[in-house]
Amino acid sequence: TIDHARRAAVALDEVVCDFPFEADEHRGSWLAGMLTPLARFAFSGPSPLFLIDANVRGAGKGLLAQTIGRIVLGREMPVSSYAHESEEMRKKITSIAIAGDRMILFDNLEGVFGNDVLDRALTSTRWKDRILGKSEEIELPLAPAWYATGNNVQVAGDTARRIIHVRLDV
Repeated sequence: TIDHARRAAVALDEVVCDFPFEADEHRGSWLAGMLTPLARFAFSGPSPLFLIDANVRGAGKGLLAQTIGRIVLGREMPVSSYAHESEEMRKKITSIAIAGDRMILFDNLEGVFGNDVLDRALTSTRWKDRILGKSEEIELPLAPAWYATGNNVQVAGDTARRIIHVRLDV
C-alpha cells in the first residue's frame, strides 16, 4: 500500500540521515540509485550512472555508495578504477560484461570524467568486443547499475546527460 511505501522511504532515509547531502534532490538521487538495481529488470534500456561527488575528501562518498551495495547485494559492490583512455576503458567494460556484474563502482575519480566508450556503455544494453589476446568477438548483455565517486568531479560533455548527480557538502 502507499502507507507501506511511505514507511519504507522513512526507513531508507534513516540509513543515510547522517550524510550531508547538499540539497534534498541529492538525497532523492541517492534513493533513485538505491532503487535502480532492484528495478533494473523491470524496465528496458540502459540505466544512468549515479555520480556521488563531494566538496572535500573524507566526506563519505564511498560509504554512501556502498550502503547501496550492502542493501541490494548484502555485501559491498565490486569496485573498479576509471580509465581516461578509451581503449583501456573498453577493456574494463568488456570485463564487466563478461563477469555479469549487476552493480559496479568507479571509485575516486580524478580529472575529467567521461569518454566515448563510457558514453556508449551508458546508453547500451548489449556489448560487443574482441576478447583480449584473441581474434574472437563476443556479444554480451550489459545491464549493471553504474556508480562513481570523486571530489568536485568535472564531467565531460556527453557524459553529463547520462548521469544522476548525488552531491555531499561538508
